[in-house]
Amino acid sequence: FFYWQLITRHSTVPASPALDPASVYPSLLESYRKAVRFRAAWIEPGDRDADSIVVITNQLLGPAHAPTADCLDYCRVLQQRLKKKVLLINTADMPWTLELPYYNPLLFNYLKEYSDVGQLNFKGESIDFYQCRKPMPNIEETRAILGTVLKRKPAFVLSLGHSNVTPDLCSEFVTVATMPFGTNLPFTKSNLFILPRKRRPEDLIMMERWQIAPEQIIETEYTFRLPEWTVSLTRAELGLPPDAFVIAI
Repeated sequence: FFYWQLITRHSTVPASPALDPASVYPSLLESYRKAVRFRAAWIEPGDRDADSIVVITNQLLGPAHAPTADCLDYCRVLQQRLKKKVLLINTADMPWTLELPYYNPLLFNYLKEYSDVGQLNFKGESIDFYQCRKPMPNIEETRAILGTVLKRKPAFVLSLGHSNVTPDLCSEFVTVATMPFGTNLPFTKSNLFILPRKRRPEDLIMMERWQIAPEQIIETEYTFRLPEWTVSLTRAELGLPPDAFVIAI
């Protein structure tokens, strides 16, 4: 809970190095690892199901929410075009309940109705789905997810977002690639980091702080699903001059 307040509500407040997210998150992850007490041997690539992929996100809302739309579209593409079998898990670990007295906390949206469904339908694709029902991190929920991933032996885990302890614990026994909903390196301790742009010299600072080796970074193009086109309007209908620049806010 406090970590998310630190990187959102207090991100611009000067703090000691001890409160640097690059110090706080690994410490939290190590403490949680000891609490969960889930150990598994590394699954060699040849022993994995090449047609199985587990996608883990830290928030899932409606299709009007851009990260949710991206997440669902990635799952659709993996199944429809690449013929992979996807299991989508929403850990919902961005705090949505107040776990301790805290002045002016930032709480995130959470859709309880997703907890009652085992599949999501998106653009003709049925995606196997699970949403954590208890505020995370929760030891029982985490152990269950780790056990599911271990049993499925997927080719890899695609973690969407950042600072998600569950997929970071999965990285101890299977490859986890983390892709942010943005264009900067994600705050995470996974095996691979998907960077939706070319690497820049200024990324070295982040790489050093988070101990990311160059070979762990995969540069790619940022892709996203365009909103459905529902209506067409002309400049004349809107009263706009044909030679005017139009800025939409």
